[in-house]
Amino acid sequence: SGTATFSVTPSIVSNTTVGGTYQRSLFQTNDCYGEGIPFGTRSCGATTSKFAVDEDQTDQKTLGMFGRQEVAISDRLFLAGSVRADNNSGLVRDISGLSWYPSFNASWVISSEPFFPSTNFLSQLRLRAGWGQAGQRPGFGDAETFFAPQAVRAGNVELPALILTRTGNPALKVERTTEIEGGFDIGLLEDRITADFTAFRRIAKDALISRNIAPSAGLTASVFQNLGRVKNWGTEMGLGAKVFEIRRVRLDTRITATTLHNRIEVLGEGIAPIQFNRGAQQHRENFPTGAYFALPIKYNDADGNGLLSREEVRVDSARRLIVPDLINGGLDTLNTAYVGPQLPTNSQTFNLDLTLFGSVTVSTLFERRAGHKQLNYTEFFRCRQQAGLAFHSQCGALSNPKASLREQAAFIGAQFFSATPFGYMEDADFVKWRELSVRFGVPESLGA
Repeated sequence: SGTATFSVTPSIVSNTTVGGTYQRSLFQTNDCYGEGIPFGTRSCGATTSKFAVDEDQTDQKTLGMFGRQEVAISDRLFLAGSVRADNNSGLVRDISGLSWYPSFNASWVISSEPFFPSTNFLSQLRLRAGWGQAGQRPGFGDAETFFAPQAVRAGNVELPALILTRTGNPALKVERTTEIEGGFDIGLLEDRITADFTAFRRIAKDALISRNIAPSAGLTASVFQNLGRVKNWGTEMGLGAKVFEIRRVRLDTRITATTLHNRIEVLGEGIAPIQFNRGAQQHRENFPTGAYFALPIKYNDADGNGLLSREEVRVDSARRLIVPDLINGGLDTLNTAYVGPQLPTNSQTFNLDLTLFGSVTVSTLFERRAGHKQLNYTEFFRCRQQAGLAFHSQCGALSNPKASLREQAAFIGAQFFSATPFGYMEDADFVKWRELSVRFGVPESLGA
């Protein structure tokens, strides 16, 4: 890439960048297998039985070019526009070609304008906005169909044949994402306190989704397709402060908070909900991507003895999904309910930096993520498979005499209500100590 900078006028500075990129992802392996290798040898050529060889190769290339124009006006207003064009070997020849991704952004340090009131409290206020597009290319081989060799027996003779191992989609296109965002940055008390806020909306069209294929089609289990439209939106907030600075000791802190939501707005005409993870997760219109669904249950310890019977657990009909009946018209009530998203809907971080003697910095970072669900498949599997081993089972509802009513209801639901995993879909909130580090710098006096 190359950059040219020049002054149009004393108050207007132009910065122009053009360049290109070439990326190649090449992976090659050669494997062999055999049994009965004589002692002292390590070669597959020395095997006496079950000799087999295999090789794999993936090769994907991306060629791109880009240009960016930036203009700074009076060191207060900053405008930029860019365009990127890519071509990828993952696309078949009939639909390949350059994919164009434009973007624009602007920022305005409004606090530096002559009309803005000058105060000691507010040191800087910057407004910013941006719009742009990006693309996600198909993975290697997603557009192509693959076969593998297989020996078949015809009478008393073995003949070479091919079997289908992967179903490709030659009509695959790039998944295109369009994002718009806006926000502001604030500095207070000579930037001892800083704050920032961003709100964004991102829409992905022609989303690349693995779609299940009916077994009657005679193909593999799934194929990638460009389906519908997915919307993401959220906010990002940050607050930083220089807590104190005394002689050679300084303490800085920063807190961030984000929200993130997504929804499949259009899955595609005639496309049924896409299920995976043994049906526990689905891509379904008007719900988050990969959300958890299950037959809902509820319980009531009517006799108050702390032990649930099968009669005290029932299907929670009030939570079942009601969706439009696309075949017969009207509405249809499904034997499933929306449980929650797979991705966190909110997260927070807390960071501390303690600097000692100007050269030693101790940093730590804590993070919290919340608002999403996870399926405890380990417990679900144990309770499904070990129902008859109460005294030796690892299932908590069976082996723990003090199992909660929720654990008992989850077990009863898994055993007697269509093996529903509803009770094992748990809140996935967590707090984690992400980092603790110590950095040492060379004092300026030694470098002089």
